[in-house]
Amino acid sequence: MNSSELLKINVNEHVEKKNGLSYLSWAWAWAEVLKADNQAWFEVHEWMHGNQSMPCMYLEDNTAMVKVSVYIKIGRAHV
Repeated sequence: MNSSELLKINVNEHVEKKNGLSYLSWAWAWAEVLKADNQAWFEVHEWMHGNQSMPCMYLEDNTAMVKVSVYIKIGRAHV
């Protein structure tokens, strides 16, 4: 599978909704990535919260942000 084919996957049946937002579950999306590249990997970035390292950054509006870098090698290019 190349990157163009990966981007053409119809995800409509897997879209979930919560609080007026549409999203794909991480588990489903990651399973699809691994079908395309079984050596793909991801890195969760962490932030310091006080003196503790956390996988999310807490924001002033009582929400949180998670940052993940995904590395997919399809053929010779990274997506």
